[in-house]
Amino acid sequence: MKEFGRLMDCHTHIQDIKFRNIETADFFNKKVGDVRWHGVSIESHAEHIRSNNLEVVYAIYENPEILVKLREAAPGCDVRGMFFVRDINYPDKYYIRTLFAKGFIQGLKVHPVIDNFSLTTQNLKNVLDLAREFSVPLLYHSDDRSKFWQLTAPELQEDLVRENPDVKFIIGHGGAYAHPRLVGSHPSVIAYWEGSAQGVSRRKLVTSALELAYLHDNAFYDLTVATNSIKAGIIAEFLHKYSEAAEKILVGTDFPVQRAKTVSQLQSLSDAGLRPALLTKIASNRI
Repeated sequence: MKEFGRLMDCHTHIQDIKFRNIETADFFNKKVGDVRWHGVSIESHAEHIRSNNLEVVYAIYENPEILVKLREAAPGCDVRGMFFVRDINYPDKYYIRTLFAKGFIQGLKVHPVIDNFSLTTQNLKNVLDLAREFSVPLLYHSDDRSKFWQLTAPELQEDLVRENPDVKFIIGHGGAYAHPRLVGSHPSVIAYWEGSAQGVSRRKLVTSALELAYLHDNAFYDLTVATNSIKAGIIAEFLHKYSEAAEKILVGTDFPVQRAKTVSQLQSLSDAGLRPALLTKIASNRI
């Protein structure tokens, strides 16, 4: 979608994600220290930046050396460091402040599922203090799996955002990840999206996240993964009803997972019938 000009990707991983929590590792049939998501080469990330015409990218990392290498490989892009805080209870504040002083932190990331905690102000107190101190946004993962969705339930997200009006939050995955292939009219797909006696309504999770971003100045909706046509339709439907909410939608990909592209997220919304003016607004949004 070259007509949209240069874009932002607010959600990109540039490092392997390893398990540190034994309970979560067991669920995924892994061991502590095993990798959940393998990263890709710096060259692949640089190509992601070039092929998606990225002006800004938030790069999620733990090792700053990888961030430095990406900045060197993509000099025409504003590569912003989003430090992944793994120990939310006892973050190494001296180390994190040192990274910030060196210009390596323009955002913070937490993952309630991988690190096994509920998304609450109390649990995130130390991370929130750092976000305030640095005046940087905090991206949190939101989940839709039956085992984990309650860790990031809509009411927890609403409380977190409301209780911390001086912190900017990015709602990672926009309330529900939404596997791209879970589309169509099969009963299992309908149950996935609409809910059932055994599961949660992903439609409600997505809509709740959109409402959260719309109603609170300090909350922003991360578009990953809108390549699912049903999810894209839910987003388009909401934006046609509340067009001002387009100002709060950020393009993100979760790259390199499924080799997602920023242009694919926007194209999916276009295919869902989202008005061109709203697409253009979303494409121009920054944080």
